[in-house]
Amino acid sequence: FGIVTAFLGLGGTLFSPIYRALTIQFKVYLQVSGMTLGGWIEADKRFRAWENLRVREKRRLKALERDEGVWREWEKMVEDEVIGKGNGEEKKAGAK
Repeated sequence: FGIVTAFLGLGGTLFSPIYRALTIQFKVYLQVSGMTLGGWIEADKRFRAWENLRVREKRRLKALERDEGVWREWEKMVEDEVIGKGNGEEKKAGAK
């Protein structure tokens, strides 16, 4: 935006008698205002991108935790089946 305001200032100086009649202080104010506006727009764009990144990361972590929970349940179920079968066989062997 600084470059854009510089080109606008150059264009105003070359083609506008109104702009040429302005004081140097007001011209500087206009230039700085344009650069500040550009900085705000760029900062907002980057902040929104960062926010989106954080939201995607949070969703990914939540999905990963959910998947880990399902995996733990499945492992527990398999362990219970293995332990249950092992106990059943021992009981049958001991009964003979």
